[in-house]
Amino acid sequence: MEPKPAASVVLVRPAPPGASEAIEVYMIRRQRSMKFLGGFYAFPGGKVDPADGAPAALARCRGLDTVEAETILLGSRDTPALAFWVAAVRELLEE
Repeated sequence: MEPKPAASVVLVRPAPPGASEAIEVYMIRRQRSMKFLGGFYAFPGGKVDPADGAPAALARCRGLDTVEAETILLGSRDTPALAFWVAAVRELLEE
C-alpha cells in the first residue's frame, strides 16, 4: 500500500470545572462498515484532495501563508504544504 498525502486534527481543550479529567480530546468513531479500522476511534482527518491545493483554496487561508507552511511541513511536487492545512480544516468541518 502506497501512502497518500493526508492530514489529521487534534482538538484539545480544558475540561469544565468538576470534570474527572483535566482536558477533553475530540475524537470520532469510524463506521464499523469501513474496511480500514472500522469501529475504531480516530482523530478527524483524511486524504488531501487536489482542490485543497488549488490557488483559490490557498488564498482563503489566514494566519499562515504558503512560505510559512513550507518551513513547518514540507509539501511535495504535487501537494503544497498549505494544502495539508486546508485538508485538515475541511475534514474537521465534514465531521
